[in-house]
Amino acid sequence: MERPSLEPVVQQLIAWRGGAVERLRSGDPAALDLKLALDLAIRWLETCQRHELPAASEIVALPTPQSFETLGEYRILWDCETEDRQQWREVARAFPGDLLVRRP
Repeated sequence: MERPSLEPVVQQLIAWRGGAVERLRSGDPAALDLKLALDLAIRWLETCQRHELPAASEIVALPTPQSFETLGEYRILWDCETEDRQQWREVARAFPGDLLVRRP
């Protein structure tokens, strides 16, 4: 089954954002929070669309290590289906708090 497009939702949010902008121009300071929230929602949905992230994806924040004795970073490796570490290839590096997306 083909995933539905988020574009109609994004367009509706953009229309609501336009209304919030008009309220701001009319002197309604309370509309600023709505406009900023709509900006974030639009940006997030566009990111999900661009990267084709399914709604059922699991997002995991990399934890901060319990020990701060040494500084370091996470390394994401491709293990080439072997236990021979010489054949493993580094794909990316990440830091505590970075997000990983697990597709369903």
